[in-house]
Amino acid sequence: MGENITNRSVFFGIVLIGWGMLATSCHDEEEPDTAADTAAADADTSATDSQTTVDMDIAVLDTIADLDTAVTMSDLAGSPDGQVHTDIIQDTAPTDGEDTARSPADNPDCDPLVPSVCALPWPSNLYLTDDPQRTTGFTLSFGATTLPKNNEGVHVDPTPYRRLDGYSIGTSIAVTFPNIDVSQFAGELAIDQSLAEDARVLFYSSENGTLTRVPYWVELDQLNPDYDKRILWVRPAVILKENTRYIVAFRNLVDTRGAPIPKSEAFAQLVAGDTANAPRLASRQARFDDVFSLLQKSGIDKGSLTLAWDFTTASADTIFGPMLFMRKNALEWVGEDGPELTITGIEEFAPSDNGSNLPVDEHVRFKIKGTFKVPDYTEPKEALGATGYPLRLGPDNLPIADGYRNPTFYAHIPHTTEFAPPLELMQYGHGMFGSAAEVWASQNRKIAHQYGYIYFGCNMTGFSEEDVPAVAVALQDLSRIPWFFDRQHQGMIEQLLLGRAFLRRFATMPEISALNLTINTENLVYSGISQGGIYGATYMALSQDALRGHLGVPGQNYNTLMLRSANFGVYFLGISVFYAEPADHAVLLELVHTLWQMTDPVSYYPHIVADPFPDTPSHTVLIAQAQGDWQVANITNEVTARSDIGIVLMDNYGRNVPLVNEVAYPHTGSGLVNYNFGNPWPKPGNFAPNDDLGDPHELPRKQDHHNEQLVTFLRTGTIIDVCGGNGCNPD
Repeated sequence: MGENITNRSVFFGIVLIGWGMLATSCHDEEEPDTAADTAAADADTSATDSQTTVDMDIAVLDTIADLDTAVTMSDLAGSPDGQVHTDIIQDTAPTDGEDTARSPADNPDCDPLVPSVCALPWPSNLYLTDDPQRTTGFTLSFGATTLPKNNEGVHVDPTPYRRLDGYSIGTSIAVTFPNIDVSQFAGELAIDQSLAEDARVLFYSSENGTLTRVPYWVELDQLNPDYDKRILWVRPAVILKENTRYIVAFRNLVDTRGAPIPKSEAFAQLVAGDTANAPRLASRQARFDDVFSLLQKSGIDKGSLTLAWDFTTASADTIFGPMLFMRKNALEWVGEDGPELTITGIEEFAPSDNGSNLPVDEHVRFKIKGTFKVPDYTEPKEALGATGYPLRLGPDNLPIADGYRNPTFYAHIPHTTEFAPPLELMQYGHGMFGSAAEVWASQNRKIAHQYGYIYFGCNMTGFSEEDVPAVAVALQDLSRIPWFFDRQHQGMIEQLLLGRAFLRRFATMPEISALNLTINTENLVYSGISQGGIYGATYMALSQDALRGHLGVPGQNYNTLMLRSANFGVYFLGISVFYAEPADHAVLLELVHTLWQMTDPVSYYPHIVADPFPDTPSHTVLIAQAQGDWQVANITNEVTARSDIGIVLMDNYGRNVPLVNEVAYPHTGSGLVNYNFGNPWPKPGNFAPNDDLGDPHELPRKQDHHNEQLVTFLRTGTIIDVCGGNGCNPD
């Protein structure tokens, strides 16, 4: 008991330190320009500040010091040529004569194909249970002890994952081979080599019996000190498709001594067809025979295989069904014009000290705060003093509303109301674990004044400052982490409803009518920064009102993004406190993403432009990233551009992106623009960038030419070149 208490003390201390770091790193972190800003910020943070006073003990500092050492070591890895190399990590590889064998798992809940780590290979077809009632024909069913256990011996509960009929379309392939020679694989800068005829890893989609190569890159986990159990990730270089069968095959693998890596005992039996007396394998033989037959038609002899298997991704019904149902159902609750808005305060400002005795703000004339009434699809669950909010689900796994919530919104109206043409409505998305008060950040006020926008926004419920305690509790027992993803559904519906209400109700409210404003109520646009840029893709795919959106310094696919972000180190450290086995961390990351995909933009990007949801218009987005961003991985945006979903890579990107052609300016449609402030491109590997110039994450939004490009796109749908034809550098 004493050890567990110490662990919790250490972890909560770490998380609170991390939370404080996040408050200055990935929000709209500019200092308030007015006394009113300060008061608003104080009011919005007072509730959480009361929760963050803790006594730090030396264990916290020791743990953080250990993490710093680990990150420094991992930062040395990576290779400029884009191949996966061993360089540093070979020092920890087993020496000649060491026994690297692993005994097959005796646990029937584990997949014996990779006997050293339960649940590998990931995603395993073992856990796709036949279910003719599901769209894919499967239900994702893990065993009671398949999923990792924490230090108290509690396995992650598999029950929530049975909502799914397949794996995440953002999944990575995760395996482990003892003493693997990783120099034989295509790295993230040489993705085109993954399609070579002699590639050691073959990744296919299988549709109607036809195999099509899928590009990828391979990386070895740099943060696991146990070389033999380091996870080998195969990361898709495109967004996968829903309800699709995929086959992955490793062939002719060798270890660092050049010796062939043998098949596992279970896979050797499947290749030989010798499973009649192996109950754990016999029922799988027909499926593997089909895999071998399909590979043979593509010229791949099963004798060359070190390992091969198939898996199926979840259907659109599973991934999007709850969210699309909530979108429709919520409007039935509140009406087609959106929810009721209630203004709780309006503060007026003078543009200068003009003797009016009004507070001064050169950009903003009115600051507005209020609430809006929305149906509540969640139910509170208490754990260790924190409250989580899972969805209230019916027997059909669709959410049920019960009562209402009254979230807060913030807005500001610029001084340009006195001479501008009709003001435009701009919905804003805030940074990671931040708050909607970031609507009032100085760059937003400046854009509003210069270009005539009313900015407004609400908390991203499920990923705002009020959700941090519940996340900290969930990391101690990841059976609770679905509460986090569930609440993001509620938050996204609140974003959509607020946009509808501002478009149809705001201008006619008595308090706003009295201001004699001219507001364009035919058009709504979106702009989000960091987390608001990430989830802005989800919002844009779902919005029936906002047709154009700016996604500032975003990324997609938290499965890949988190390991490359400076923001998440503290949370991974927290997981390490309670889940001691490093190889389990990869399983946990892949596992939770099967539910996270239901809100993660990796699932929604294909439905922004190319394949809109029913009753939803096609949208366009401008993605503006910062080169070498420490918080949001550039490579995830390159995956978006490579996925043939109507989002192009704009000219003068700054480096070659394999399998992607750049498009010239001006471009009418969606595109990715790179802003270069001198930071080097991130070194390959699963760790966050770090360089002498500092994190460029905040810089694009502070550039006048970036904001000109942003506004031009939102008003015309055209991406213009504001960078002089040689890439977007600082003014």
